Formats: sequence, C-alpha cells, structure tokens
Amino acid sequence: MYPHTVKRLEQCLYTTTTPDSETHQLVVVFHEQCAVTHYHGPHASFKQGDEITIYSVLDKAVQFQVTVIMIDEDHDYMLLEKHGDEFPAYPWSFESLGPGDGYYLFDITQTRSPTMKEGVVTKFCGNFLLGKHGQRSNGVAGMFKDNGWFIGISVNTPDSLKGIRGEEADPTEAKLVGAPVLISDASCYIDFD
Repeated sequence: MYPHTVKRLEQCLYTTTTPDSETHQLVVVFHEQCAVTHYHGPHASFKQGDEITIYSVLDKAVQFQVTVIMIDEDHDYMLLEKHGDEFPAYPWSFESLGPGDGYYLFDITQTRSPTMKEGVVTKFCGNFLLGKHGQRSNGVAGMFKDNGWFIGISVNTPDSLKGIRGEEADPTEAKLVGAPVLISDASCYIDFD
C-alpha cells in the first residue's frame, strides 16, 4: 500500500473515548457521513438515536458529533451518522471480498497510534466471513484493499467465535463483516446517492 494511501486511511480512524482516556474504542469512517464501531463492552450501553462525540486519532483537536443510527447485536457493530458536512477523509469506494482475498487491517494501539497489518479471508461462515491477521483486537478494525477501498470490518469480543458450526474457535481467526453488508444497512438510514 502506498504511503499516501496509508496516511489517508489513518485519517478515517476515530475513537469514542477522549484522547486522554486510559483505553480507546476505535471508530472507522467508511462513507462521507457514516462510520462503524463495535457494540460490546463500553459501547453496549448505547441505544439507537444516542448522540456521541468521536475524536480523531491523528489530531486530538478534531472531534465530531454523530448519532447511533443502527445496532446489530448479532454481528456486534453499530453504525454512526455524521450530520451536516461530510467527514474530512473517507474511503473513495468499497468492494466485496471472499475466501483467499487479502486485506490491510487498520487498528490502533492503546496509546492511540494507528497500526496496519495484512490479513487474508479464510472462509465464509453463515452471513459473515472469517479471516486471519494475527492477534485479534478486542473491538473493531477497518479492512481495506491496497488501493484504499473499504472492504469491511473485523469485529471481535473474546467469545465472538465460540460455537460457530460447533468448532473450537481458532484464536488467530477473526469475524469479518463485509462492506456490502454495512453499506446496505446504512443505506436504510442515509441517502447514498
């Protein structure tokens, strides 16, 4: 991935926690007015219609008000809408993915530093995918192609993969929700034209 693409995608990373918090909960912008984050831990108290503030990972002075527009408890994510002007940075487009496809995973450390690692989709599993990219995060992380297109999220809780098809969960595998699912869900609330 080109350095200028990495920099642009890092600008799509926010948190629901203030820059001086001890822990950080990642938010990934995937459309000019829409972002996604996980729905467990501290986020489990949010309800549809709640207004929350998100804070840029790269610039502590940048923050935006967003509204929770949808919660998917089964897949552990919630969608957030920014009102008014669009986000200053967002992926230019999206693409679907399938088994064997590679991706770049954008996440943050507990000190709010952006990280990027490579992964690969391993298989379809019901209405989501599984992928491998090393150690799983305990939240959400954005998945992108090398051209910067958004392809989905990796979303995990410590037990998010228990009981899938009766198999023991592989600790290096992660649950992936593809961009078409997120775009479809968001289009019920936001006009994408």
